Amino acid sequence: MDRQTFATSSVSEAVARCSAVWSAHRITRRGAGDFGIDFDCAPINRDLSVTQLGFPSGAQVVPWARAQVTIVPIVHSGEVTITTGRTRHVIGQGRIGAIDVHSASRVEYSEAFRATVIRISNDRIARYANRITSKGASSGITFHGSSAAETESIWSPLLHMTTDISVCAQMKENTRLAGHFEEMIFSTLLSGLPNTHSAELDQPTGQAAPRHVVAAERFMFSNLGNTITTRSVAAASGVSIRALFDGFRDFRQATPMQFLREARLDAARVMLQNGDRSVADVALACGFAHSGHFAKHYSKRFGEAPSWTRKFG
Repeated sequence: MDRQTFATSSVSEAVARCSAVWSAHRITRRGAGDFGIDFDCAPINRDLSVTQLGFPSGAQVVPWARAQVTIVPIVHSGEVTITTGRTRHVIGQGRIGAIDVHSASRVEYSEAFRATVIRISNDRIARYANRITSKGASSGITFHGSSAAETESIWSPLLHMTTDISVCAQMKENTRLAGHFEEMIFSTLLSGLPNTHSAELDQPTGQAAPRHVVAAERFMFSNLGNTITTRSVAAASGVSIRALFDGFRDFRQATPMQFLREARLDAARVMLQNGDRSVADVALACGFAHSGHFAKHYSKRFGEAPSWTRKFG
């Protein structure tokens, strides 16, 4: 499915279009004000999408299909209240939480609600957790509570990557970058929000990348346009430079700077495919100080010049 964007004051149209993109919902207005919805959804793959969602006058949503998905609202304004059985949970402005659609009986959005919403299949989350834990997570995962989005550094890469919905939309065409993005989302959610498998996820495993490698990747993704040195990555990861090199060699088959360059090139390709910035601007935004140096690495990696990608996508 391609990017889906609409804004309407019709409740019936909102129900039809949201149900087509997500799953069947009943949507009703809250209070006496006029209804309105702003919806811009960028699918990354069949298990993951990012949506900019707004309810200027608020709304109440009742899931009909009870899809096996979790939605993660990053609330920019207003608040969302989730009712599960007799329990009510509020995710307010500036916070990140998780809603299991299958378990929720009602979701209420306040006036002036605006959020970035990440939607992930529960099966995909469980499979990821099963891969990185020694005991596995075959029974599924339930998240608890919420976290401060702006003040806790663990969320900064996720906020950085979801700021521009058009960039998220382009990830569908770049499977490598989409894979990095998906990995970052899963690892951040499982580390940043308390959940039913937190204890298992804290246990060491011989298969998953160690914490300092994951921390290094998060630091890199949140600073792609900034000057980054091996020393600064090691400092952000809390390990020595030797331990950093050993971790990337063993788990990423690359040096830290090679991994960073590949991540920057992937991000640059998405921006160039979007076509609204010059090659020089994209190079600078992705951490390449010299356009010629950028063009050389880009052409070697993708087999075409940056200007060609910008022109033809």
